[in-house]
Amino acid sequence: MNKRNSSQSSLFLIELIFVIFFFSLTSMLCVQVFVKAHLTGKEAKEESLGSALVSSVAEALSYMDTSNTDTPFEELFPKAKETKDEWQIAYDENGTAVSSNNATYYLTITKETNGHLNHYSIVLKDADGVSIDTLDLKTAIPRTADEKKENS
Repeated sequence: MNKRNSSQSSLFLIELIFVIFFFSLTSMLCVQVFVKAHLTGKEAKEESLGSALVSSVAEALSYMDTSNTDTPFEELFPKAKETKDEWQIAYDENGTAVSSNNATYYLTITKETNGHLNHYSIVLKDADGVSIDTLDLKTAIPRTADEKKENS
């Protein structure tokens, strides 16, 4: 009788070990799924924010080139820093323009002019330098009345 009880106890312990093993295995898989979902959500948020920031700058640049007003870029984006051939705007994680010390994202705008055509390259990168979104924009510069008379 003693032998029978010990074999039943051993069988119960083996079953318990298998149950614990499968429970830990499924728990590990669930944690991996949640981590992957979190990372995917974070990437989607970055891409959405990046698209909004890049498109708003593109709209402003297009407005500046095609309107009759001489609105300087710095007036539309006061936090922009101008370097030799480009502008740079620093943003925090919420998409608010900040000083470059507190920045999570950096938006760089490069401009090339060829006759009556401006070509802008707009690139948004994170603090590590990984590109999040890019946009190439070409805008036509309207001709003045004097230029139209010269070409006639």
